[in-house]
Amino acid sequence: MNRTCRVGVGLLLALLVVVARAAPDYRTLAVGLVEDYALPRYAVLAGAFEAQKNVLNDFCEAPDEAGLTAARAAFHDSMDAWQGIQHITAGPIQLLFRRERINHWPERRNAVARGLNALLRAADSSAITPARLAEASVAVQGLPALERLLFDEEALDAFGADTDDARFRCKLATAIAANLTTIAREVVAEWRDDALPVLKAGESHPIYFRDAGDLSARLLTDLQGLLQLMIDLKLAPVLGDAADVARPLRVENRRSLRGARNLRLNLEAAWAMVAGGEAAGFGPYLARAELDLYESLMDAFAAAGQTAATLPVPLTTALSEPAPRAQVVAFLEALRALRALVRESVPAALGLTLGFNAMDGD
Repeated sequence: MNRTCRVGVGLLLALLVVVARAAPDYRTLAVGLVEDYALPRYAVLAGAFEAQKNVLNDFCEAPDEAGLTAARAAFHDSMDAWQGIQHITAGPIQLLFRRERINHWPERRNAVARGLNALLRAADSSAITPARLAEASVAVQGLPALERLLFDEEALDAFGADTDDARFRCKLATAIAANLTTIAREVVAEWRDDALPVLKAGESHPIYFRDAGDLSARLLTDLQGLLQLMIDLKLAPVLGDAADVARPLRVENRRSLRGARNLRLNLEAAWAMVAGGEAAGFGPYLARAELDLYESLMDAFAAAGQTAATLPVPLTTALSEPAPRAQVVAFLEALRALRALVRESVPAALGLTLGFNAMDGD
């Protein structure tokens, strides 16, 4: 073999090595992310919604302070579960406005309050049957509506009075809880019985993905979208450019004082999607493709985790005070550094292209 041929073969082998590193087994990656990450989290969500429905049914049998405390705790469990999976837009959650029906946030033009007030004024039980409620405005179907009902300062009196209004309020709360349970069950069933078998067979799904590489890219887009959601909707608009223009009324779940708690859960969800616990994730594939980038990503997650641990509670009262505000700003900057890696470097290393995500329209 002459020198030119040897050089040509060497270049070809080098190119094949690069291609091999840049093209992971997308079917294994996507199946792992669905089977060990998304589907278990949807199952937890469905279980939390089921428990919330049962607690609210018990509370409405005889509303009292202990029952309201239990109902609020069940809401927190449900919101905890949602914060761990809210960023996933791929798959069955995308159909029938399910994601928006579970959590219409941020709300526009006080839509939740207006929708709830209209239902409460009409007090029409036929409007909150399962079929009718599922077709109602997304603003009254999910967790933000329940939060308003349960965390109102006068909630116990509103639920506990011996009046038709109070009884209808209970019917509405239990109807919303039942609606949430149905939505989550549908998502679990459609992943388990429809989308996942198609993915495992290496086939194209007519709705959710062209192939495993396409679904892997969508899930990576959802990971980037979670960081974008935290930065562009949950933090930056709340902080404003300075303490005197902070917007505490825009803190997510401000009535239930969950602002910082949600952000920590979001970061944990992002971490688990990369390399957390036993769940399959992008991390092992990235480590094989570009170890230095993987280590940089791990460092960025560690920095974000350290600043998340210092987030003040409640977030609503911390935005205008210098020291706690500085902690929130530090977390925001750590998230921006993390997002830069996920958005600008990780996709190419994995041979994937980020697509449109739910935050791009906001």
